[in-house]
Amino acid sequence: MDIINRYLGEVSSVSRLNQKDQVAQLSRLLSLDPQVNQYVLVLNSIPSEVSLKQINIENYNVYNNEWLAFNELLLSFINFALELNPWSALESYDLYTTYLNDLSIAFNNNNRGHLLSYLVKESIQTIIPLSIKLDAQFFIKEFRSRPRLTYLASVLLKIFNNIRSQINDTNQLKKTIILFVSNKLCLIYFKLENPLLCRNIFSNMNNANLSMRTFSKLEQVQYRYYLSKFYLIKDQLIESFGHIQWCLLNCPLGGSSQERSNLEKILKIWLPVCLVIGKVPNFNYIHQISGPSPIVQMYSKLSHHMGVGNFQGFNTVLLENYTYLKENNLLLLLANKSKVLILRNLVKKVWKLMGCPTNLDFDIIKSALALSLGSTSYDKSTFPFLQSPHDIDDYLVENIFISLIDQNLLKGKIFLVLRKVALSKMNAFARVGDINFTRFSRNSKADAWMNQ
Repeated sequence: MDIINRYLGEVSSVSRLNQKDQVAQLSRLLSLDPQVNQYVLVLNSIPSEVSLKQINIENYNVYNNEWLAFNELLLSFINFALELNPWSALESYDLYTTYLNDLSIAFNNNNRGHLLSYLVKESIQTIIPLSIKLDAQFFIKEFRSRPRLTYLASVLLKIFNNIRSQINDTNQLKKTIILFVSNKLCLIYFKLENPLLCRNIFSNMNNANLSMRTFSKLEQVQYRYYLSKFYLIKDQLIESFGHIQWCLLNCPLGGSSQERSNLEKILKIWLPVCLVIGKVPNFNYIHQISGPSPIVQMYSKLSHHMGVGNFQGFNTVLLENYTYLKENNLLLLLANKSKVLILRNLVKKVWKLMGCPTNLDFDIIKSALALSLGSTSYDKSTFPFLQSPHDIDDYLVENIFISLIDQNLLKGKIFLVLRKVALSKMNAFARVGDINFTRFSRNSKADAWMNQ
Protein backbone atom coordinates (compact mmCIF):
# COMPACT_ATOMS: atom_id res chain seq x y z
CA MET A 1 0.00 0.00 0.00
CA ASP A 2 2.95 2.35 0.49
CA ILE A 3 3.53 2.52 -3.25
CA ILE A 4 -0.16 3.25 -3.90
CA ASN A 5 -0.15 5.96 -1.23
CA ARG A 6 2.95 7.51 -2.79
CA TYR A 7 1.36 7.42 -6.21
CA LEU A 8 -1.90 9.01 -5.07
CA GLY A 9 -0.01 11.64 -3.12
CA GLU A 10 1.93 12.57 -6.25
CA VAL A 11 -1.29 12.81 -8.27
CA SER A 12 -2.91 14.92 -5.57
CA SER A 13 -0.07 17.45 -5.71
CA VAL A 14 -0.62 18.03 -9.44
CA SER A 15 -3.65 20.26 -8.82
CA ARG A 16 -1.36 22.94 -7.34
CA LEU A 17 0.55 23.36 -10.62
CA ASN A 18 -0.26 25.70 -13.50
CA GLN A 19 -2.42 24.33 -16.32
CA LYS A 20 0.44 23.48 -18.68
CA ASP A 21 2.27 21.50 -16.01
CA GLN A 22 -0.94 19.81 -14.87
CA VAL A 23 -1.55 18.53 -18.39
CA ALA A 24 2.01 17.23 -18.64
CA GLN A 25 2.03 15.55 -15.22
CA LEU A 26 -1.39 13.94 -15.61
CA SER A 27 -0.34 12.62 -19.01
CA ARG A 28 2.71 11.06 -17.36
CA LEU A 29 1.12 9.74 -14.16
CA LEU A 30 -1.87 8.18 -15.93
CA SER A 31 -0.08 6.90 -19.03
CA LEU A 32 -0.50 3.22 -19.86
CA ASP A 33 2.97 3.12 -21.39
CA PRO A 34 5.49 1.70 -18.88
CA GLN A 35 8.29 3.54 -20.67
CA VAL A 36 6.54 6.82 -19.84
CA ASN A 37 4.97 5.91 -16.52
CA GLN A 38 7.14 3.95 -14.07
CA TYR A 39 4.12 3.27 -11.86
CA VAL A 40 2.77 0.74 -14.38
CA LEU A 41 5.70 -1.57 -13.62
CA VAL A 42 5.99 -0.65 -9.95
CA LEU A 43 2.32 -1.29 -9.20
CA ASN A 44 2.33 -4.44 -11.30
CA SER A 45 4.97 -5.91 -9.00
CA ILE A 46 2.80 -5.50 -5.89
CA PRO A 47 1.50 -8.80 -4.43
CA SER A 48 -1.91 -9.75 -5.83
CA GLU A 49 -3.66 -9.64 -2.45
CA VAL A 50 -3.95 -5.84 -2.67
CA SER A 51 -7.61 -4.92 -3.28
CA LEU A 52 -9.16 -1.73 -4.64
CA LYS A 53 -11.60 -1.85 -1.74
CA GLN A 54 -8.71 -0.97 0.55
CA ILE A 55 -8.16 2.32 -1.29
CA ASN A 56 -10.18 5.37 -0.27
CA ILE A 57 -9.45 7.95 -2.95
CA GLU A 58 -11.44 10.66 -1.20
CA ASN A 59 -8.90 10.73 1.63
CA TYR A 60 -6.37 12.23 -0.79
CA ASN A 61 -8.64 15.17 -1.62
CA VAL A 62 -7.64 15.10 -5.31
CA TYR A 63 -9.03 18.27 -6.91
CA ASN A 64 -10.94 18.80 -3.64
CA ASN A 65 -13.03 15.74 -4.52
CA GLU A 66 -14.97 17.94 -6.96
CA TRP A 67 -14.08 15.74 -9.94
CA LEU A 68 -15.53 12.37 -8.97
CA ALA A 69 -15.04 10.84 -12.41
CA PHE A 70 -11.32 11.54 -12.03
CA ASN A 71 -11.29 9.58 -8.77
CA GLU A 72 -12.81 6.65 -10.66
CA LEU A 73 -10.15 7.07 -13.34
CA LEU A 74 -7.42 6.80 -10.71
CA LEU A 75 -8.93 3.56 -9.42
CA SER A 76 -9.18 2.31 -12.99
CA PHE A 77 -5.51 3.03 -13.60
CA ILE A 78 -4.42 1.35 -10.36
CA ASN A 79 -6.53 -1.69 -11.23
CA PHE A 80 -5.00 -1.72 -14.72
CA ALA A 81 -1.46 -1.68 -13.35
CA LEU A 82 -2.19 -4.30 -10.66
CA GLU A 83 -3.98 -6.77 -12.95
CA LEU A 84 -2.02 -6.28 -16.18
CA ASN A 85 -0.58 -9.46 -17.65
CA PRO A 86 2.39 -8.25 -19.71
CA TRP A 87 2.56 -11.62 -21.46
CA SER A 88 -1.03 -11.75 -22.70
CA ALA A 89 -2.66 -8.95 -24.68
CA LEU A 90 -5.93 -10.90 -24.76
CA GLU A 91 -6.14 -11.31 -20.97
CA SER A 92 -5.30 -7.63 -20.45
CA TYR A 93 -7.50 -6.17 -23.17
CA ASP A 94 -10.55 -5.56 -20.97
CA LEU A 95 -8.33 -3.57 -18.60
CA TYR A 96 -7.37 -1.26 -21.47
CA THR A 97 -10.94 -0.67 -22.62
CA THR A 98 -12.28 -0.18 -19.09
CA TYR A 99 -9.59 2.40 -18.49
CA LEU A 100 -10.33 4.20 -21.77
CA ASN A 101 -14.06 4.30 -20.99
CA ASP A 102 -13.38 5.74 -17.52
CA LEU A 103 -11.00 8.23 -19.11
CA SER A 104 -13.69 9.32 -21.56
CA ILE A 105 -16.11 9.94 -18.67
CA ALA A 106 -13.56 12.04 -16.77
CA PHE A 107 -12.75 13.87 -20.01
CA ASN A 108 -16.42 14.92 -20.28
CA ASN A 109 -16.07 17.24 -17.26
CA ASN A 110 -16.74 20.80 -18.41
CA ASN A 111 -14.36 22.44 -15.94
CA ARG A 112 -11.33 20.15 -15.85
CA GLY A 113 -11.77 17.57 -18.60
CA HIS A 114 -9.44 19.49 -20.92
CA LEU A 115 -6.52 18.61 -18.63
CA LEU A 116 -6.76 15.04 -19.95
CA SER A 117 -6.65 15.95 -23.66
CA TYR A 118 -3.10 14.72 -24.31
CA LEU A 119 -3.70 11.63 -22.18
CA VAL A 120 -6.78 10.81 -24.28
CA LYS A 121 -4.71 11.09 -27.44
CA GLU A 122 -1.90 8.91 -26.12
CA SER A 123 -4.29 6.26 -24.77
CA ILE A 124 -6.12 6.00 -28.09
CA GLN A 125 -2.79 5.58 -29.88
CA THR A 126 -1.97 2.71 -27.53
CA ILE A 127 -5.28 0.85 -27.68
CA ILE A 128 -6.18 1.02 -31.39
CA PRO A 129 -3.23 -1.10 -32.65
CA LEU A 130 -3.93 -3.64 -29.92
CA SER A 131 -7.61 -3.81 -30.93
CA ILE A 132 -6.76 -4.24 -34.61
CA LYS A 133 -4.28 -7.00 -33.82
CA LEU A 134 -6.65 -8.98 -31.60
CA ASP A 135 -9.62 -8.61 -33.95
CA ALA A 136 -7.47 -9.86 -36.82
CA GLN A 137 -6.18 -12.75 -34.73
CA PHE A 138 -9.69 -13.92 -33.78
CA PHE A 139 -11.46 -12.79 -36.95
CA ILE A 140 -12.69 -16.22 -38.03
CA LYS A 141 -13.38 -17.55 -34.53
CA GLU A 142 -15.50 -14.48 -33.71
CA PHE A 143 -17.51 -14.76 -36.95
CA ARG A 144 -15.90 -11.71 -38.60
CA SER A 145 -17.51 -9.36 -36.08
CA ARG A 146 -14.47 -7.31 -34.94
CA PRO A 147 -16.00 -6.71 -31.47
CA ARG A 148 -13.04 -4.77 -30.07
CA LEU A 149 -12.98 -2.17 -32.81
CA THR A 150 -16.77 -1.92 -32.64
CA TYR A 151 -16.64 -1.14 -28.94
CA LEU A 152 -13.70 1.20 -29.38
CA ALA A 153 -15.63 3.15 -32.02
CA SER A 154 -18.46 3.75 -29.54
CA VAL A 155 -16.06 5.14 -26.93
CA LEU A 156 -14.25 7.36 -29.44
CA LEU A 157 -17.55 8.68 -30.74
CA LYS A 158 -18.47 9.78 -27.21
CA ILE A 159 -15.13 11.56 -26.95
CA PHE A 160 -15.65 13.19 -30.35
CA ASN A 161 -19.16 14.37 -29.46
CA ASN A 162 -17.92 15.83 -26.19
CA ILE A 163 -15.20 17.82 -27.95
CA ARG A 164 -17.69 18.94 -30.58
CA SER A 165 -20.14 20.15 -27.92
CA GLN A 166 -17.42 22.24 -26.23
CA ILE A 167 -15.71 23.46 -29.39
CA ASN A 168 -16.42 27.12 -28.64
CA ASP A 169 -15.43 27.05 -24.96
CA THR A 170 -12.85 29.50 -23.69
CA ASN A 171 -10.36 26.71 -23.09
CA GLN A 172 -9.26 25.37 -26.46
CA LEU A 173 -7.21 22.35 -25.35
CA LYS A 174 -9.85 19.79 -26.28
CA LYS A 175 -10.16 21.39 -29.69
CA THR A 176 -6.54 20.57 -30.47
CA ILE A 177 -7.24 16.81 -30.60
CA ILE A 178 -10.53 16.82 -32.53
CA LEU A 179 -8.86 16.13 -35.89
CA PHE A 180 -6.85 13.30 -34.34
CA VAL A 181 -10.00 11.69 -32.91
CA SER A 182 -11.80 12.18 -36.24
CA ASN A 183 -9.01 10.40 -38.10
CA LYS A 184 -9.01 7.48 -35.69
CA LEU A 185 -12.78 7.11 -35.97
CA CYS A 186 -12.54 7.07 -39.76
CA LEU A 187 -9.75 4.49 -39.54
CA ILE A 188 -11.95 2.24 -37.41
CA TYR A 189 -15.03 2.69 -39.62
CA PHE A 190 -13.02 1.65 -42.67
CA LYS A 191 -11.60 -1.33 -40.75
CA LEU A 192 -15.17 -2.28 -39.84
CA GLU A 193 -16.05 -2.07 -43.55
CA ASN A 194 -18.70 0.54 -42.79
CA PRO A 195 -17.10 3.70 -44.19
CA LEU A 196 -20.39 5.55 -44.67
CA LEU A 197 -20.42 6.09 -40.90
CA CYS A 198 -17.70 8.64 -41.61
CA ARG A 199 -20.43 10.91 -42.96
CA ASN A 200 -21.35 11.94 -39.41
CA ILE A 201 -17.73 12.83 -38.64
CA PHE A 202 -17.24 14.88 -41.81
CA SER A 203 -20.56 16.68 -41.35
CA ASN A 204 -19.74 17.69 -37.79
CA MET A 205 -16.24 18.81 -38.73
CA ASN A 206 -17.62 20.95 -41.56
CA ASN A 207 -19.86 22.79 -39.09
CA ALA A 208 -17.35 23.15 -36.26
CA ASN A 209 -15.90 26.52 -37.32
CA LEU A 210 -12.35 25.16 -37.44
CA SER A 211 -9.22 26.24 -39.26
CA MET A 212 -7.31 23.33 -40.79
CA ARG A 213 -4.01 25.19 -40.54
CA THR A 214 -4.06 24.93 -36.75
CA PHE A 215 -3.50 21.16 -36.96
CA SER A 216 -0.34 19.28 -37.85
CA LYS A 217 0.35 18.60 -41.52
CA LEU A 218 0.30 14.84 -40.87
CA GLU A 219 -3.19 15.02 -39.35
CA GLN A 220 -4.37 17.15 -42.27
CA VAL A 221 -3.07 14.57 -44.75
CA GLN A 222 -4.75 11.73 -42.84
CA TYR A 223 -8.09 13.54 -42.71
CA ARG A 224 -8.11 14.36 -46.42
CA TYR A 225 -7.04 10.80 -47.19
CA TYR A 226 -10.12 9.36 -45.48
CA LEU A 227 -12.31 12.05 -47.03
CA SER A 228 -10.98 11.12 -50.46
CA LYS A 229 -11.75 7.43 -49.85
CA PHE A 230 -15.23 8.41 -48.69
CA TYR A 231 -15.90 10.45 -51.83
CA LEU A 232 -14.56 7.61 -53.97
CA ILE A 233 -17.06 5.19 -52.44
CA LYS A 234 -19.83 7.71 -53.17
CA ASP A 235 -18.61 7.97 -56.79
CA GLN A 236 -17.78 11.67 -56.36
CA LEU A 237 -14.55 11.24 -58.27
CA ILE A 238 -13.63 14.90 -58.76
CA GLU A 239 -13.89 15.61 -55.02
CA SER A 240 -11.97 12.44 -54.28
CA PHE A 241 -9.21 13.49 -56.66
CA GLY A 242 -8.97 16.97 -55.18
CA HIS A 243 -8.30 15.68 -51.67
CA ILE A 244 -5.99 12.81 -52.62
CA GLN A 245 -4.03 15.16 -54.87
CA TRP A 246 -3.54 17.47 -51.88
CA CYS A 247 -2.32 14.48 -49.85
CA LEU A 248 0.22 13.56 -52.53
CA LEU A 249 1.55 17.10 -52.71
CA ASN A 250 1.80 17.51 -48.94
CA CYS A 251 2.83 14.11 -47.57
CA PRO A 252 6.43 13.79 -46.36
CA LEU A 253 8.66 12.07 -48.91
CA GLY A 254 11.48 10.93 -46.63
CA GLY A 255 13.08 7.52 -46.57
CA SER A 256 11.47 6.10 -43.43
CA SER A 257 9.34 2.98 -43.73
CA GLN A 258 6.31 4.85 -42.34
CA GLU A 259 6.65 7.63 -44.92
CA ARG A 260 6.99 5.10 -47.74
CA SER A 261 3.93 3.26 -46.45
CA ASN A 262 1.90 6.49 -46.32
CA LEU A 263 2.93 7.38 -49.88
CA GLU A 264 1.92 3.93 -51.13
CA LYS A 265 -1.51 4.26 -49.50
CA ILE A 266 -2.03 7.62 -51.19
CA LEU A 267 -0.91 6.32 -54.60
CA LYS A 268 -3.32 3.39 -54.32
CA ILE A 269 -6.17 5.91 -54.49
CA TRP A 270 -4.59 8.68 -56.54
CA LEU A 271 -3.57 6.50 -59.50
CA PRO A 272 -6.93 4.82 -60.24
CA VAL A 273 -8.86 8.06 -59.70
CA CYS A 274 -6.49 9.83 -62.09
CA LEU A 275 -7.15 7.26 -64.80
CA VAL A 276 -10.93 7.25 -64.60
CA ILE A 277 -11.28 11.05 -64.64
CA GLY A 278 -8.92 11.38 -67.59
CA LYS A 279 -5.81 12.68 -65.84
CA VAL A 280 -2.54 11.22 -67.14
CA PRO A 281 -0.12 10.64 -64.24
CA ASN A 282 3.53 11.56 -64.63
CA PHE A 283 4.88 8.08 -64.08
CA ASN A 284 8.52 9.17 -64.34
CA TYR A 285 7.98 11.37 -61.28
CA ILE A 286 5.94 8.69 -59.48
CA HIS A 287 8.72 6.13 -60.03
CA GLN A 288 11.24 8.61 -58.58
CA ILE A 289 9.33 9.20 -55.35
CA SER A 290 7.97 5.68 -54.83
CA GLY A 291 10.79 3.50 -56.11
CA PRO A 292 10.09 0.07 -57.63
CA SER A 293 6.42 -0.71 -57.08
CA PRO A 294 4.24 -3.41 -58.71
CA ILE A 295 1.19 -1.20 -58.15
CA VAL A 296 2.72 1.74 -60.01
CA GLN A 297 3.86 -0.60 -62.80
CA MET A 298 0.33 -1.94 -63.15
CA TYR A 299 -1.22 1.52 -63.43
CA SER A 300 1.49 2.58 -65.86
CA LYS A 301 0.44 -0.27 -68.16
CA LEU A 302 -3.25 0.55 -67.74
CA SER A 303 -2.59 4.21 -68.52
CA HIS A 304 -0.67 3.28 -71.66
CA HIS A 305 -3.38 0.97 -73.00
CA MET A 306 -6.06 3.52 -72.17
CA GLY A 307 -4.12 6.26 -73.92
CA VAL A 308 -3.82 4.34 -77.19
CA GLY A 309 -7.36 2.96 -77.07
CA ASN A 310 -6.32 -0.67 -76.59
CA PHE A 311 -9.21 -2.62 -75.02
CA GLN A 312 -7.44 -5.96 -75.27
CA GLY A 313 -4.29 -4.74 -73.53
CA PHE A 314 -6.29 -2.92 -70.85
CA ASN A 315 -8.45 -5.96 -70.08
CA THR A 316 -5.39 -8.21 -69.97
CA VAL A 317 -3.81 -6.07 -67.24
CA LEU A 318 -7.10 -6.06 -65.30
CA LEU A 319 -7.25 -9.85 -65.51
CA GLU A 320 -3.63 -10.24 -64.41
CA ASN A 321 -4.35 -8.12 -61.32
CA TYR A 322 -7.91 -9.33 -60.75
CA THR A 323 -7.45 -10.41 -57.13
CA TYR A 324 -5.76 -7.20 -55.99
CA LEU A 325 -8.25 -4.94 -57.76
CA LYS A 326 -11.27 -6.84 -56.48
CA GLU A 327 -10.02 -6.92 -52.88
CA ASN A 328 -9.49 -3.15 -52.99
CA ASN A 329 -12.87 -2.43 -54.62
CA LEU A 330 -11.21 -1.01 -57.73
CA LEU A 331 -12.07 -3.62 -60.35
CA LEU A 332 -15.54 -2.37 -61.27
CA LEU A 333 -14.42 1.25 -61.07
CA LEU A 334 -11.67 0.71 -63.63
CA ALA A 335 -13.60 -1.71 -65.83
CA ASN A 336 -16.72 0.45 -66.10
CA LYS A 337 -15.43 4.02 -65.94
CA SER A 338 -12.61 3.42 -68.41
CA LYS A 339 -14.62 2.13 -71.37
CA VAL A 340 -15.76 5.49 -72.70
CA LEU A 341 -12.27 6.96 -72.25
CA ILE A 342 -10.67 4.09 -74.16
CA LEU A 343 -13.23 4.57 -76.94
CA ARG A 344 -12.52 8.29 -77.04
CA ASN A 345 -8.76 7.72 -77.24
CA LEU A 346 -9.22 5.05 -79.91
CA VAL A 347 -11.25 7.41 -82.12
CA LYS A 348 -8.73 10.19 -81.52
CA LYS A 349 -5.84 7.89 -82.46
CA VAL A 350 -7.56 6.92 -85.73
CA TRP A 351 -8.26 10.58 -86.43
CA LYS A 352 -4.58 11.49 -85.92
CA LEU A 353 -3.31 8.58 -88.02
CA MET A 354 -5.54 9.75 -90.86
CA GLY A 355 -4.10 13.26 -90.74
CA CYS A 356 -6.84 14.89 -88.64
CA PRO A 357 -9.64 14.89 -91.27
CA THR A 358 -12.92 16.75 -90.80
CA ASN A 359 -14.96 13.53 -90.87
CA LEU A 360 -14.61 9.85 -90.04
CA ASP A 361 -16.24 6.88 -91.77
CA PHE A 362 -18.08 4.28 -89.73
CA ASP A 363 -16.08 1.51 -91.45
CA ILE A 364 -12.79 2.96 -90.21
CA ILE A 365 -14.05 2.95 -86.62
CA LYS A 366 -15.39 -0.59 -87.04
CA SER A 367 -11.98 -1.85 -88.10
CA ALA A 368 -10.17 0.06 -85.36
CA LEU A 369 -12.55 -1.19 -82.66
CA ALA A 370 -12.24 -4.79 -83.86
CA LEU A 371 -8.46 -4.50 -83.71
CA SER A 372 -8.63 -2.92 -80.24
CA LEU A 373 -10.90 -5.65 -78.88
CA GLY A 374 -8.68 -8.41 -80.25
CA SER A 375 -10.14 -10.83 -82.73
CA THR A 376 -8.40 -13.92 -81.30
CA SER A 377 -8.89 -13.31 -77.56
CA TYR A 378 -11.97 -11.12 -77.31
CA ASP A 379 -13.14 -10.42 -73.75
CA LYS A 380 -16.95 -10.41 -73.85
CA SER A 381 -17.15 -8.46 -70.59
CA THR A 382 -16.23 -5.31 -72.53
CA PHE A 383 -19.40 -5.40 -74.62
CA PRO A 384 -21.57 -8.29 -73.33
CA PHE A 385 -23.98 -8.00 -76.23
CA LEU A 386 -21.18 -8.48 -78.77
CA GLN A 387 -20.30 -12.11 -79.46
CA SER A 388 -17.30 -11.30 -81.65
CA PRO A 389 -15.43 -8.21 -82.92
CA HIS A 390 -16.56 -9.30 -86.38
CA ASP A 391 -20.16 -8.56 -85.35
CA ILE A 392 -19.58 -4.81 -84.91
CA ASP A 393 -22.31 -3.00 -86.86
CA ASP A 394 -23.40 0.56 -87.62
CA TYR A 395 -25.66 0.65 -84.57
CA LEU A 396 -22.74 0.10 -82.21
CA VAL A 397 -20.61 2.72 -83.98
CA GLU A 398 -23.52 5.16 -83.89
CA ASN A 399 -23.98 4.59 -80.15
CA ILE A 400 -20.27 5.10 -79.56
CA PHE A 401 -20.36 8.49 -81.25
CA ILE A 402 -23.59 9.45 -79.47
CA SER A 403 -21.99 8.63 -76.10
CA LEU A 404 -18.81 10.55 -76.88
CA ILE A 405 -20.68 13.61 -78.15
CA ASP A 406 -23.19 13.53 -75.29
CA GLN A 407 -20.37 13.50 -72.72
CA ASN A 408 -18.52 16.33 -74.51
CA LEU A 409 -15.62 13.99 -75.24
CA LEU A 410 -16.03 14.63 -78.94
CA LYS A 411 -17.36 17.63 -80.84
CA GLY A 412 -19.13 16.51 -83.98
CA LYS A 413 -22.34 15.64 -85.80
CA ILE A 414 -23.49 12.20 -86.93
CA PHE A 415 -24.76 11.62 -90.48
CA LEU A 416 -26.36 8.16 -90.51
CA VAL A 417 -27.20 8.10 -94.21
CA LEU A 418 -23.62 8.90 -95.16
CA ARG A 419 -22.31 6.66 -92.35
CA LYS A 420 -19.96 9.39 -91.24
CA VAL A 421 -19.39 11.74 -88.34
CA ALA A 422 -18.36 15.30 -89.09
CA LEU A 423 -15.84 16.65 -86.56
CA SER A 424 -15.55 20.18 -85.30
CA LYS A 425 -12.72 22.15 -86.87
CA MET A 426 -11.88 23.64 -83.47
CA ASN A 427 -10.83 21.44 -80.56
CA ALA A 428 -12.68 18.31 -81.67
CA PHE A 429 -11.18 16.33 -78.79
CA ALA A 430 -11.19 18.49 -75.66
CA ARG A 431 -9.05 17.53 -72.65
CA VAL A 432 -10.90 14.86 -70.71
CA GLY A 433 -9.78 16.09 -67.30
CA ASP A 434 -11.03 19.62 -67.99
CA ILE A 435 -14.39 18.30 -69.19
CA ASN A 436 -14.90 16.15 -66.10
CA PHE A 437 -14.00 18.97 -63.74
CA THR A 438 -16.49 21.24 -65.51
CA ARG A 439 -19.27 18.65 -65.52
CA PHE A 440 -18.91 16.97 -62.15
CA SER A 441 -17.10 19.29 -59.76
CA ARG A 442 -19.45 20.35 -56.97
CA ASN A 443 -17.10 22.92 -55.42
CA SER A 444 -18.50 21.91 -52.05
CA LYS A 445 -18.70 24.85 -49.66
CA ALA A 446 -18.78 22.35 -46.80
CA ASP A 447 -15.12 21.48 -47.45
CA ALA A 448 -14.03 25.13 -47.71
CA TRP A 449 -12.82 25.25 -44.09
CA MET A 450 -9.93 22.97 -45.03
CA ASN A 451 -8.42 25.76 -47.10
CA GLN A 452 -8.50 28.25 -44.23
